[in-house]
Amino acid sequence: MLLAALIDPRRHWQAYRALGRLLRQRRELAWELTKHEISERYAGQVFGTLWAIGHPLIMVAIYVVVFGRIFGGSAPAEPGRLDQTTFLLGGLVPWVIMAELLGKACSLITGNAGMVKQLVFPIEVLPIKGAMASMISLLVAVGVVVLYALLANGRLPWSYAALPLVMALQFLLMAGLCYILSAIAPFFRDLKDFVTVFVGFALFISPALYFKVALPVLFQAAIYLNPFSYMIWVYQDVLWYGAPAHPWAWAVFVLMALGAFSLGYRFFAYLKHGFAEIL
Repeated sequence: MLLAALIDPRRHWQAYRALGRLLRQRRELAWELTKHEISERYAGQVFGTLWAIGHPLIMVAIYVVVFGRIFGGSAPAEPGRLDQTTFLLGGLVPWVIMAELLGKACSLITGNAGMVKQLVFPIEVLPIKGAMASMISLLVAVGVVVLYALLANGRLPWSYAALPLVMALQFLLMAGLCYILSAIAPFFRDLKDFVTVFVGFALFISPALYFKVALPVLFQAAIYLNPFSYMIWVYQDVLWYGAPAHPWAWAVFVLMALGAFSLGYRFFAYLKHGFAEIL
C-alpha cells in the first residue's frame, strides 16, 4: 500500500502543491527558524553570524590554494576551458554543502523534540528550514566560485546562466533528503553514524576530484553508482565545461531532485505521527 502511494504520479503533484502551500503559509516561520539556526550555531562567538559567510569563503580559499595545486593535474588542460582549479571547485563546493546537510538532517527531529511534541507545531517546516540554512552557505560559496572564475580566467561561459536552475534543483534534493533522513532517525538512531561513514567515503567515489577518463574502468563504475556524482557532473558542466557535456547526468539529476522531494515529503508525512511517541 505504501509502495503504491509512493509511485502514484498524482501523489507527486500533490506533494509539490503541499510544498507551495507550506511555503506560502509558513514562510515567515521557516525563515525565522532558519535565522535562529544560523545565529544559534555561532552564538557566543566574537564574529557571530558573520561566520555564515566566513566559513564558505574560507572553504573556497583553502580549495583554491591547496586542492588547486595538489589535484590540479587531474583535470585536462584543453584550449578554451577555464583553469583546472575551477574544475575542482565546481565539484567540491556543492558536495561539501550537501555532505554538511546530510549530517544535520539526522538530528532535525530528534534535536527539536520539544517542538515536535507540540501538536500545533507544523513539523513539516523543520526539514525545509534545514535545507534553507544550507542554501545560504551554498549561495555564498557558489558566489565566491563565480567571482574566482571571473578573476582567474577573465570571462564566464554562457552556461553560468543556468546556475539558478541547478541550485534550485539541489535545494529540492536537499529538502527531500532532509525529509527522508529526519523521518528515519527517530526510529533508527544509528542512522547518523551510517551517514557519517558514507559522507567520508562518497567524496572519493565521485568525479569531484578526478577527471573520469583518467580513472580505471572499475573505479569509473563505482563513480556511476554514487547518486551524488550526477549532481557534481551537472555543476562541472555549468562551471567548467561551459556546455552540457554530461546530458545523461542532467536527466538523472532532475529526476533525483524532483523524485527525492516528492517521495521524501510523503514518506515524512507517513511517519510523522509516530515521532512524539518515540521521542
